[in-house]
Amino acid sequence: MNGRPVPERKAAPADLSVLADLVGDDPQVIAEMLDAFRQSAAAAALELRASVRAGAAPAPAAAATAGDIAHRIKAAARAIGAAGLADICAQIETGVPPGREGELLALLRAFEFELAAVNRFLDAAQKATA
Repeated sequence: MNGRPVPERKAAPADLSVLADLVGDDPQVIAEMLDAFRQSAAAAALELRASVRAGAAPAPAAAATAGDIAHRIKAAARAIGAAGLADICAQIETGVPPGREGELLALLRAFEFELAAVNRFLDAAQKATA
């Protein structure tokens, strides 16, 4: 992948203490923020998939759009302590060199894998506090 390997996860997919540092430790506020993250990440993920896989758009235009979408997800991921997801988004945001647009598909796969891991982590965390 464009010379920047996807980082291996050495910790949980998210560190919710990052979110607590931002919004406080009220469980209801945290739950609302996590729900908002899930909704916005799901919508942005659909946009990102469509952008990366768009056959009609020239690759550089698709990459630019993917970068814009990844930027939005990156900020939200950092807010909930999902550093791995944010790092992958940063790689997508940076883009790939001309002629190597296929690498964007590999980054999309890494993104989808990491987003699924974050969602599973959030499921478990929300069940543990319910």
